[in-house]
Amino acid sequence: MNEKRRLCVRAGIVLFAVVAFVIAGSHWASASPPRPASKVEVPKFVVDPSWPHMPNGWTLGQVSSVACDPDGNIWIFHRPRTVKPGVKTGPPVMEFDQAGNYVQGWGGHSGDGYTWPSTEHGITVDYQGNVWISGNGNDDQILKFTKDGKFIMQIGHPAEKKTNADTTSLWRPADVYVYPKTNEIFVADGYGNKRVIVFDAETGAYKRMWGAFGNTPMDDPPPSSGAYHNLRILD
Repeated sequence: MNEKRRLCVRAGIVLFAVVAFVIAGSHWASASPPRPASKVEVPKFVVDPSWPHMPNGWTLGQVSSVACDPDGNIWIFHRPRTVKPGVKTGPPVMEFDQAGNYVQGWGGHSGDGYTWPSTEHGITVDYQGNVWISGNGNDDQILKFTKDGKFIMQIGHPAEKKTNADTTSLWRPADVYVYPKTNEIFVADGYGNKRVIVFDAETGAYKRMWGAFGNTPMDDPPPSSGAYHNLRILD
């Protein structure tokens, strides 16, 4: 077979392979057409400016916390003292249904056996429907109420010395969570102190605490004695 004939044979083999590949490809395409990619809708959140429906011409102050109770109602904890003078506002604890209708409100003043926070901060409604609140002002306590605002218990009292070692008082507690299985209340005692501290949610008895990485919570070192006040950088 001369060189010219060999080239023709090779070209024929290549052409046959290409044609076979095209035919096979078209067969595969007709036998199993590509499935369209499924479309997953991304949730879209839109502000409802009419929620909640504030009664009596009230205006909300700074809203520091929101909670949901076992019945699906929404609890708002706000700071009435941040509202401008002359503007009407409601009590710091307000309950609304899911449609935004006002159900009730209470709080704002110290009472028999408890001290209201100087700065309202956190609110939690536990699995039994009790309402817990905390304050991050000059506050050393958390408060427990019934849903209608009846005082039940205060954990922590004004302390002369504020320290992470104190198991009876807090320091600017941020928020709380009640664990149903053990009926324990976990307190994020972290604006002044630096710890998570746990109490019995029924009696208020101290259970345990820990700091960062599970270590013993430590206080900040005392401020400098002033030895570096005259430090200068010389050219």
